[in-house]
Amino acid sequence: FAAWRRALDDPAPLDEACAARTWAEMGLRHKRRGDWSRALAIWDDWMAADPAAIEPLEEKAKYYEWTARRLDVALAWSEAALQRVASWPAGARRRDTQAALEHRARRLRRRRNWPRS
Repeated sequence: FAAWRRALDDPAPLDEACAARTWAEMGLRHKRRGDWSRALAIWDDWMAADPAAIEPLEEKAKYYEWTARRLDVALAWSEAALQRVASWPAGARRRDTQAALEHRARRLRRRRNWPRS
């Protein structure tokens, strides 16, 4: 992790795709270990480093939906991701990503209204 962090913090930045893969891999490793506080911190740092990235917002939405069971917070992260996607150039990537995020948001709204048991 230290080498990845140094690469991300280096004054000569990684190209966008390489940086995204590095952030994603760091978050995934913590996620797989169940080290949620570190995974959440990685995703927060990624969001700050790349204001156009939606992956960290999606990961936070998944965490709050399935692990923390905070549907309201999961929905907020999904909606934040939708706002970021709206700034992307028109095209298939934007359309497909937006459709997936809207599907997640609809599901969260439905689940939020289900009776609690």
